[in-house]
Amino acid sequence: MYRSLFFLLLCLFVLSGCAAPKPAALGQNPDFARMLAAQQQMLTRVSDLEASLASLQAQILEQAEPAVEVEPEAQEHPTLAPAPPPHLVIDLFREAFSDFAFRRYAEAAAKFQRFILENPQHDHLASARFMAAESSFGAGNFLEAARQYLILTEDRPQDARVPRALERMGQAYEVLGRLDEARHIFEALEEQYPERNRTSEPLSPTGGRP
Repeated sequence: MYRSLFFLLLCLFVLSGCAAPKPAALGQNPDFARMLAAQQQMLTRVSDLEASLASLQAQILEQAEPAVEVEPEAQEHPTLAPAPPPHLVIDLFREAFSDFAFRRYAEAAAKFQRFILENPQHDHLASARFMAAESSFGAGNFLEAARQYLILTEDRPQDARVPRALERMGQAYEVLGRLDEARHIFEALEEQYPERNRTSEPLSPTGGRP
């Protein structure tokens, strides 16, 4: 009986010595604690970056100009195209003068009239108007020439070219057979500018310049 009890106690001692030691709690492991702290810091950093990104997007949306909706009425009546650059305006004026100098009167008249339409407030408007009339006169378009001369005399009555414009308008009416109108114009010219002598240039058989 004593032997059996001794044998049982010996077995219990051996088994208790061979049993695996109880592992330490995870919370007590320093490496694991450091890993948890690093992970928490990373999550916090990601959260901060997401908040910064959301704030930046909100600022961009606030600064962006809203799209302007065009009303149907505005679409039916579009605004005029912007005026061409100054150098292109002067180039057109010079081209018209060049055509006139080489007696390309029809081309010159078209370019001067284009200049007038595109630049109604330009400083050279009166010059362009007078040259458009002269070019039309040279091209044999006397009715258009008379119209341009008349506009010049009405818009710029103090312009130094008005006497010349009246004289050329009278000549244009003569060629058109509107002699009474031509006579009235010449009478007004002599009355308003008595010191001016009539210097009519000879006309070709077609009424244009020789």
